[in-house]
Amino acid sequence: MRTKGLVGKVERAIAGACRAAVPAYSTTANNAILREAGIPPARVLLEGARRRQAARLSTLHEHHPVVARAGRDTRIGRLADLVAKRPPTPLLLRQTTPLPRLV
Repeated sequence: MRTKGLVGKVERAIAGACRAAVPAYSTTANNAILREAGIPPARVLLEGARRRQAARLSTLHEHHPVVARAGRDTRIGRLADLVAKRPPTPLLLRQTTPLPRLV
């Protein structure tokens, strides 16, 4: 994909904001500043936003105009495919594996 440069720009903007909040030298690496601020890298933040948008698209009504475009080979279609391929994640711990009983 052609987003590597854009992710870098977002990464620098977030690191600049974190640099103002975290006392650090101007020569400190961006990754170190993000780690100290407790903020994930821009790639992770953007992927989360992409998955949230895919979840929104999956809840649209079947007659919505965007749904008609989702079937085609477009960005929206690839985004809609993201939801179909991803297995559902459990919401609660007890939906996964029960804890062993102490007898």
